[in-house]
Amino acid sequence: MSKREENRRKIASFVFKRAWKLFKKQGAKYMYTFATCLKLAWRLVRGYSQLSFSKVRGVSFKNSDGKSRQSVIAALRKYSPEEISLYFEREPDNLYDPNAIKVMAKVAGKGSAQVGYVAKELAEDISIELDLNKKAVVILEDITGVTSRMLGVNFRYILV
Repeated sequence: MSKREENRRKIASFVFKRAWKLFKKQGAKYMYTFATCLKLAWRLVRGYSQLSFSKVRGVSFKNSDGKSRQSVIAALRKYSPEEISLYFEREPDNLYDPNAIKVMAKVAGKGSAQVGYVAKELAEDISIELDLNKKAVVILEDITGVTSRMLGVNFRYILV
């Protein structure tokens, strides 16, 4: 086998491992196909894209159904990260921000609930992309804080 072919196989192996990790990590398999994760892995390896980090905003408020977002986040701590998937949901009729994007958490087989919003500064750009039918891949990084105080959610995202 030539050196070039050996390098090509190493890169392909790395990309497939990265795609599988994305697919299995943080419940992504419940929201995205392996093909989407493979496409994302190639973009990451080639340097065309990178996962951006952010924190969920508005975690101290209540949802429209009256349920506390803190109780939703506390309930998420009971599940393994592989069972939890995050996704964005546009809210163009929001009274305070027409670019508002809800951050929703979905637990496999249990349903979904809002945990907060994307930061207003990011929502401006992301909402345009989502309106152009781009797909957002959102990965739960961690749930922070102490239950007796304030809990928070950190995530990474990329638009594909």
